[in-house]
Amino acid sequence: MPEHLGDLDDKSPGGNTPRVDVMFSTVARQNKVYLVVGVDHAISNTVLLNQARIYSPDGKVAATYDKHHLIPGFESPRFAVGTSRTVLKQTDGTWGIAICKDMDFPALSREYSKDGIGLLLVPAYDFVVDGWLHGRMAILRGVEGGFSIARAPKAGLMTLTDDRGRIVAERASDSASFAILTAEIPYRHEATPYGYLGDWFAWFDFGLLLLILCTGLRTSSREKVDSV
Repeated sequence: MPEHLGDLDDKSPGGNTPRVDVMFSTVARQNKVYLVVGVDHAISNTVLLNQARIYSPDGKVAATYDKHHLIPGFESPRFAVGTSRTVLKQTDGTWGIAICKDMDFPALSREYSKDGIGLLLVPAYDFVVDGWLHGRMAILRGVEGGFSIARAPKAGLMTLTDDRGRIVAERASDSASFAILTAEIPYRHEATPYGYLGDWFAWFDFGLLLLILCTGLRTSSREKVDSV
């Protein structure tokens, strides 16, 4: 389910977190599914988290994840920055969790790739006009890191993609009052050169460009001296 779905409150007596957890845990247990929900979680008067909560089929909160990359001027003044990854070990593989803008930055996904994940679960919130572009940026992280992605945004395109960037299923989140997307996607981890080596090719290209520019400047300077 998407990012910013609702508010959780631990900061005041009678806060709603236990009640919300019971509600989603019951849904997960009755349907025998893992349920990932994006919430704004106030854990104190001064700390607010942009958080994904993962409910397991046994009716428990299996894990939480706090967003690393906040939108400047919109989220960054309000939310605390997450600092750790969330990895769920399953009998048939490993899952990771990220939130929306986290997918704009290759480094976090590359760390998940090193963790050997086969599937990344991503609550998100787009802004309609950027839905296609933002979704495609996220898909690229799966190609770089060798894992499938299930991405569920508000105001964007829900996508299920494999580790080659192929779109297995896609649907606009505003295509129904409660849009649902279902499909089977490959669940495996494929080691990739980018996952281990990072942006070496981009830096190599940058260094080569500098070398060409410097060589051109030296050549131009010699030609001027010779002409004098």
